[in-house]
Amino acid sequence: MEVFFKGVKSQIDSIKAPVLAAEKEDVGPLNTEKARLGGLLTAYQSEQRRLREIEEQKAREAAEKQAQEEALQRAIDLAAAGEDEAADAVLEEPIIAAPVVIPASAPKPTGSVARKSYKAEVTDLKALVAAVAAGKVPLLALQANETFIGQQARSMGEAFEGLYPGVKLVVTESTSFRS
Repeated sequence: MEVFFKGVKSQIDSIKAPVLAAEKEDVGPLNTEKARLGGLLTAYQSEQRRLREIEEQKAREAAEKQAQEEALQRAIDLAAAGEDEAADAVLEEPIIAAPVVIPASAPKPTGSVARKSYKAEVTDLKALVAAVAAGKVPLLALQANETFIGQQARSMGEAFEGLYPGVKLVVTESTSFRS
């Protein structure tokens, strides 16, 4: 049975191989260029955002200065009109400038999607384990290395039982046939 299907599969593979090679040859450079352009676009958008934030900060500072000057002028006008208490009250009021938001100037190209990706990197495993043990971090933050534990169980066999707290030795028996 296996011999029959092996022959059919090899015939299909021999037909499929040149198609996959041609696809890889055509699509490979396109994917490389898309990745390069994506990096350039991300860098450009980051720089535009940085410049916009600088511009917003300058505009915010100018708006605060304008609000201070207006408050000072009102206080001077009130003092000149003989209303010293009102002038003092104006000077003691907190100065609130209008919020400044500068819209993004760079248009988003059609067909592209910008996204931020976040990932975490464990730099101190002992500190993470201690935080989990103290209840500060959920247990889900830790993952048992089942590959290592499985290797230990296979190499030690029955002697593995009870060596690792919280780990149970599972023994399965099976029979296989050779063709």
